[in-house]
Amino acid sequence: MEGSGETARAVEKIQSFSEAEALSADVVKALVKEVRITDREHMEILWNFKDEVMEFIQG
Repeated sequence: MEGSGETARAVEKIQSFSEAEALSADVVKALVKEVRITDREHMEILWNFKDEVMEFIQG
């Protein structure tokens, strides 16, 4: 796998939850840094990993 060790570790952590059938507190703690809700129609999720990890996962 290309990329930094940090990216590889983040991808490994995300993949460990790929079989989850429900969103648990452990999954949220591991993956989500913050959720910002600005109004009824808008929210932003800040992840516990860099944008490069999302780019890698999305291929």
